[in-house]
Amino acid sequence: MTIRPKTKRRVLILITGLAIFSGAVAWLYSYRMGIAEGKLELDKQKGMAAYRSGDYATAVDKLSEYINHEQKRPHGQLDPEALLAFANARAKVPTKNEDYIVLSIKALQWYCTLVPENAQAKDQLLEMETTYPNFATDLLGRASDVLRSNPNDQVALKAIALVNASLKKYVETRPGGSKSAHR
Repeated sequence: MTIRPKTKRRVLILITGLAIFSGAVAWLYSYRMGIAEGKLELDKQKGMAAYRSGDYATAVDKLSEYINHEQKRPHGQLDPEALLAFANARAKVPTKNEDYIVLSIKALQWYCTLVPENAQAKDQLLEMETTYPNFATDLLGRASDVLRSNPNDQVALKAIALVNASLKKYVETRPGGSKSAHR
């Protein structure tokens, strides 16, 4: 079966039009993604600047936009310093339902998984978690991990003592947790 030249021309025009349309859609998508990436980077920069200047409400607004979007991406692309700044700012800006500390704790927990060598952030997290009984199990595990690397960490020792005392585990409240130390 032979194809007429006019049909060949029409098919070629159709394929060319489809290729041009596909190229335009791809360019438009990449252009829009570039704009969105630029906006996110700008939000991060404004949030970090607001955090450094002490404007914690603005820092929370801008950094939450950045973090919420970055949460959906594969790990490793989130700026840990922005996450730490968000956690610290979130702890300083109260909300109506008083969940701001819990949000701050969750952000700090995330930060500590990204940057496990930051002892100061771990201590800050331990101090924040001691006020909430819901975090007692995580707190004991985290404090034990801190004490493995630094047996004299005062924040971790205090956190373990407070949690064990609240759970009425008085023997474990003492350093070492042995029964002979209790006598």
